Amino acid sequence: MALRINLYHEIDSQRSASRRDPLKIAGYILGVVVVIFAAMYVLELSRSSALNAKFGDLKSQFDQLDPQAREAEKREKTLMRTLETSEKFVKNIETRFYWAPVIEDVVKAVPREVQIVKLTGSVQGEDLKKAQMTFDGIAAGPDPRRVAEDLRQALVETFGKKYKHVTASFRQLDEGAEMASLDGKSLPTATFGITISLQVGEDQPATPPPADRKKRRG
Repeated sequence: MALRINLYHEIDSQRSASRRDPLKIAGYILGVVVVIFAAMYVLELSRSSALNAKFGDLKSQFDQLDPQAREAEKREKTLMRTLETSEKFVKNIETRFYWAPVIEDVVKAVPREVQIVKLTGSVQGEDLKKAQMTFDGIAAGPDPRRVAEDLRQALVETFGKKYKHVTASFRQLDEGAEMASLDGKSLPTATFGITISLQVGEDQPATPPPADRKKRRG
């Protein structure tokens, strides 16, 4: 029977141990990684649960506030319509054309030698109003036609101080068939008709023409 003696027993043991140690280390590292991932999973799970709970609370609050928000939106629309109507009403009042001051100015401009027998007026436009008045009357004096012309100029000067684009022109100016008594004197007369146009409000600024972007050829 042969006897074998292994003199490298210790060396073989160390080699086997060295081969087993990396496996143990890898196992330890793998275990640590697994633990870390498990901890991260638990952390994310708890965070997700907290977010879901918060989302549920917010959704519940939203469900409670949504009808109120819809009602508030309806009220806002109603208030906006009321405000627009009120603004239009105020604007109409502010831009309204009043005839009383106009007639008062006419009375001040008419001399004692003139008698107004008819007055008509009309207004067109909203923000920019254009008014037109027509006077029919009788002028008396040594030169009744001159009296009527002085009245026309006086009306232009009077209304020109308050309004824009004031014009006054005769529709007719004829010799009168009857005499008029003034200060105990019998004076000739002239019948006339004057049309006055004026504007209330500012003119809209003119829109500048588009710039010509084409390059000029040399």
